[in-house]
Amino acid sequence: EERDTDMLTEARGLDGDEFCLNEACHNMTREDLADATSDMKRNPHIGQHGKVECSECHKAHRASVLTCTQCHADMQVPEGWISAQEAKLLPNQA
Repeated sequence: EERDTDMLTEARGLDGDEFCLNEACHNMTREDLADATSDMKRNPHIGQHGKVECSECHKAHRASVLTCTQCHADMQVPEGWISAQEAKLLPNQA
């Protein structure tokens, strides 16, 4: 079964950002992420829809999901990623 950020961080006592955005993994801030993807038509790392946990899109053991495609059908899905519609077809979703 796919694990979401809450499941992954519970045992470690961390929040989602601490789990992903740290010196051992992705040594950056949410602002750094927004800057890194600022060239996209719709920047997925800007909190226009509130704070979104990293695991909503980024998956550890399967293809990452461009969650924005739930509403924005014109979003280009990066190579190696899947759309939100494709993700719904996968078994054992958290």
